[in-house]
Amino acid sequence: MAILIALFLTISMSASVFLQPYASAHTPGWTIISYPYLVASPNPVGVGQTVAVVMWIDGPVLGASLTNDIRRHDYTLTITAPDGQITSQHWAVVSDSTSIQNTQFTPNEVGNYTLKFDYPSQNYTWTSTTVGANTQYTGDMYTAASKTIT
Repeated sequence: MAILIALFLTISMSASVFLQPYASAHTPGWTIISYPYLVASPNPVGVGQTVAVVMWIDGPVLGASLTNDIRRHDYTLTITAPDGQITSQHWAVVSDSTSIQNTQFTPNEVGNYTLKFDYPSQNYTWTSTTVGANTQYTGDMYTAASKTIT
């Protein structure tokens, strides 16, 4: 009988170690550095020819997949023509779960065009109510980033 009691107490103590709630969040939230990329192709290109433009941040937001809405936000592409005329495009939400956004433009004059990709800072706002969300990152901040090419 004493052996049974000792065994019961040993199992109870061991179980209390393994049955503790597990929390992996961190306080304060982390600042995650964003690295921007911008490619225009072909380069050089002639007047009236289409240029493919691809922009992205080094990786997707943690937990992003085809089945949820975890995405990068607020990409802006600003194109300055040789004569100084500025056009811009804005994507409130990047639909690609890998953080890649693409577009096209067609130069209408000879000279150098400047393309600038801007990404503002973004907080990880997804919680356990979002499928695939990695809640340990809720409250973390991705830094702003920009990339310019000619």
